[in-house]
Amino acid sequence: MKEGNVIISSESVILRDAKESDLDNYVKWMNEGEWKEFDAPWEKRITDLPEEEIKVRFIELYLSEREEPRRRVIIADKNDVPIGWMNRYNKDKYENTWLVGIDICEDGYLGKGYGTECLRLWMDYLFNNSNKENIGLKTYSFNDRMMRVAEKLGLEQRGIEPDIIEWKGERLDRLFYSMDRVRWNSQKH
Repeated sequence: MKEGNVIISSESVILRDAKESDLDNYVKWMNEGEWKEFDAPWEKRITDLPEEEIKVRFIELYLSEREEPRRRVIIADKNDVPIGWMNRYNKDKYENTWLVGIDICEDGYLGKGYGTECLRLWMDYLFNNSNKENIGLKTYSFNDRMMRVAEKLGLEQRGIEPDIIEWKGERLDRLFYSMDRVRWNSQKH
């Protein structure tokens, strides 16, 4: 398995396997960036670990044996500059659905359509390389960017968990968006 294999790409974005050279960017991302304010910032996560543990975690998550279809990929721009990551996961009770996540970690790439393009590519890849019937994502009511990305791609809001958490004095809802395979294929992204 060659590191840095391109999984899927477009004119502006590359979704690829991680490279050892991505490690420094990953450590930097754990310590800075606007993304941290929008990805459930109240949760304890890898960003709270010492640098050496962050490096070990990167190796475990991104450089270990890779499943087909991939569980996580690095997002790079057309010049192969790493700008974030994407993942897929599911809960046992949702065996027919994958949930996906995206983090654009380089602030200079935010608000420029990279998130929409990445999610479009990732959903194509996952539907084309699996038998899952649904792909969804969860976000919070304060994350307007993620809601716009989901809606631009035609994902439908399927559920709301109201007032799930209080953050910075505001009660937040968790929103669930999804798209089924038939509808995705009929939209011809």
